[in-house]
Amino acid sequence: MLRLAIVAACLLFAACGDDDGDAAPSQTALAAELTVTVRPEGPGGPVRERRVECQGFGSEAEDPVCRGLTVERLAPVPRTTPCTAIYGGPDVARVTGTIDGERVDERFSREDGCQIARWDENVALLGRPSNRPG
Repeated sequence: MLRLAIVAACLLFAACGDDDGDAAPSQTALAAELTVTVRPEGPGGPVRERRVECQGFGSEAEDPVCRGLTVERLAPVPRTTPCTAIYGGPDVARVTGTIDGERVDERFSREDGCQIARWDENVALLGRPSNRPG
Protein backbone atom coordinates (compact mmCIF):
# COMPACT_ATOMS: atom_id res chain seq x y z
CA MET A 1 0.00 0.00 0.00
CA LEU A 2 2.86 2.35 0.84
CA ARG A 3 4.47 1.61 -2.56
CA LEU A 4 1.24 2.49 -4.31
CA ALA A 5 1.07 5.80 -2.44
CA ILE A 6 4.70 6.57 -3.32
CA VAL A 7 4.13 5.72 -7.01
CA ALA A 8 0.97 7.84 -7.07
CA ALA A 9 2.81 10.75 -5.43
CA CYS A 10 5.67 10.47 -7.94
CA LEU A 11 3.26 10.40 -10.88
CA LEU A 12 1.37 13.38 -9.51
CA PHE A 13 4.63 15.27 -8.94
CA ALA A 14 5.87 14.41 -12.46
CA ALA A 15 2.59 15.57 -14.01
CA CYS A 16 2.73 18.83 -12.07
CA GLY A 17 6.35 19.26 -13.05
CA ASP A 18 5.41 18.87 -16.72
CA ASP A 19 2.72 21.54 -16.43
CA ASP A 20 5.21 23.97 -14.92
CA GLY A 21 7.71 23.22 -17.66
CA ASP A 22 5.11 24.00 -20.34
CA ALA A 23 4.00 27.26 -18.73
CA ALA A 24 7.09 29.26 -19.63
CA PRO A 25 7.00 28.71 -23.41
CA SER A 26 3.27 29.52 -23.67
CA GLN A 27 3.82 32.85 -21.92
CA THR A 28 6.32 33.89 -24.57
CA ALA A 29 4.57 32.31 -27.58
CA LEU A 30 2.87 34.80 -29.86
CA ALA A 31 -0.88 34.48 -30.27
CA ALA A 32 -0.67 36.13 -33.70
CA GLU A 33 2.08 36.81 -36.22
CA LEU A 34 0.82 38.58 -39.33
CA THR A 35 2.20 40.40 -42.34
CA VAL A 36 -0.15 43.08 -43.62
CA THR A 37 0.43 44.35 -47.17
CA VAL A 38 -1.72 47.26 -48.32
CA ARG A 39 -1.80 48.86 -51.77
CA PRO A 40 -3.80 52.10 -51.33
CA GLU A 41 -3.81 52.87 -55.07
CA GLY A 42 -4.75 49.36 -56.17
CA PRO A 43 -2.81 46.30 -57.37
CA GLY A 44 -0.19 48.23 -59.39
CA GLY A 45 0.39 50.99 -56.84
CA PRO A 46 2.84 51.57 -54.02
CA VAL A 47 3.02 49.08 -51.16
CA ARG A 48 2.63 49.67 -47.43
CA GLU A 49 3.75 46.64 -45.42
CA ARG A 50 3.96 46.00 -41.71
CA ARG A 51 4.35 43.12 -39.31
CA VAL A 52 1.84 42.63 -36.49
CA GLU A 53 2.69 40.46 -33.48
CA CYS A 54 0.21 39.92 -30.65
CA GLN A 55 0.91 38.35 -27.28
CA GLY A 56 -2.82 38.05 -26.61
CA PHE A 57 -6.28 39.18 -27.69
CA GLY A 58 -9.30 40.87 -26.22
CA SER A 59 -9.66 43.92 -24.04
CA GLU A 60 -6.41 43.17 -22.18
CA ALA A 61 -4.25 43.24 -25.33
CA GLU A 62 -1.83 46.16 -25.24
CA ASP A 63 -1.91 46.79 -28.99
CA PRO A 64 -5.32 48.02 -30.25
CA VAL A 65 -4.77 45.97 -33.42
CA CYS A 66 -4.83 42.78 -31.34
CA ARG A 67 -8.15 43.54 -29.66
CA GLY A 68 -10.86 41.48 -31.31
CA LEU A 69 -8.46 39.88 -33.80
CA THR A 70 -9.67 36.41 -34.83
CA VAL A 71 -9.52 34.17 -37.89
CA GLU A 72 -13.30 34.50 -38.17
CA ARG A 73 -13.11 38.30 -38.24
CA LEU A 74 -10.73 38.13 -41.21
CA ALA A 75 -12.76 35.48 -43.04
CA PRO A 76 -14.10 36.31 -46.49
CA VAL A 77 -17.72 37.24 -47.07
CA PRO A 78 -19.71 34.11 -48.02
CA ARG A 79 -20.40 33.96 -51.77
CA THR A 80 -24.14 33.73 -51.20
CA THR A 81 -24.26 37.07 -49.34
CA PRO A 82 -26.01 39.83 -51.32
CA CYS A 83 -23.82 42.94 -51.47
CA THR A 84 -24.58 46.48 -52.57
CA ALA A 85 -22.92 47.65 -55.78
CA ILE A 86 -21.00 50.50 -54.15
CA TYR A 87 -17.38 51.12 -55.06
CA GLY A 88 -15.28 52.12 -52.07
CA GLY A 89 -11.97 52.86 -53.77
CA PRO A 90 -8.96 51.10 -55.26
CA ASP A 91 -7.43 49.91 -51.96
CA VAL A 92 -6.44 46.24 -51.76
CA ALA A 93 -4.71 44.34 -48.96
CA ARG A 94 -3.43 40.91 -48.08
CA VAL A 95 -2.97 39.50 -44.58
CA THR A 96 -0.82 36.40 -44.11
CA GLY A 97 0.55 34.58 -41.07
CA THR A 98 -0.98 32.80 -38.10
CA ILE A 99 -3.57 33.48 -35.41
CA ASP A 100 -3.60 31.00 -32.52
CA GLY A 101 -1.65 28.57 -34.70
CA GLU A 102 -4.15 28.76 -37.58
CA ARG A 103 -2.82 29.81 -40.98
CA VAL A 104 -4.23 33.05 -42.37
CA ASP A 105 -4.08 34.17 -46.02
CA GLU A 106 -6.85 36.68 -46.70
CA ARG A 107 -7.33 39.34 -49.37
CA PHE A 108 -9.27 42.55 -48.87
CA SER A 109 -10.67 45.16 -51.25
CA ARG A 110 -13.31 47.89 -51.29
CA GLU A 111 -15.08 46.73 -54.46
CA ASP A 112 -18.61 46.48 -53.01
CA GLY A 113 -20.64 47.15 -49.87
CA CYS A 114 -19.70 43.83 -48.24
CA GLN A 115 -15.98 44.34 -48.86
CA ILE A 116 -16.17 47.91 -47.59
CA ALA A 117 -17.83 46.69 -44.38
CA ARG A 118 -15.21 43.93 -44.02
CA TRP A 119 -12.38 46.45 -44.44
CA ASP A 120 -14.01 48.84 -41.96
CA GLU A 121 -14.37 46.00 -39.42
CA ASN A 122 -10.60 45.38 -39.72
CA VAL A 123 -9.48 49.01 -40.09
CA ALA A 124 -7.18 48.77 -37.04
CA LEU A 125 -5.23 46.07 -38.88
CA LEU A 126 -5.49 47.38 -42.47
CA GLY A 127 -5.46 51.13 -41.92
CA ARG A 128 -7.77 53.81 -43.24
CA PRO A 129 -8.65 53.57 -46.92
CA SER A 130 -7.03 56.07 -49.28
CA ASN A 131 -10.28 57.89 -50.09
CA ARG A 132 -11.13 58.62 -46.45
CA PRO A 133 -10.00 61.61 -44.40
CA GLY A 134 -7.44 60.82 -41.68
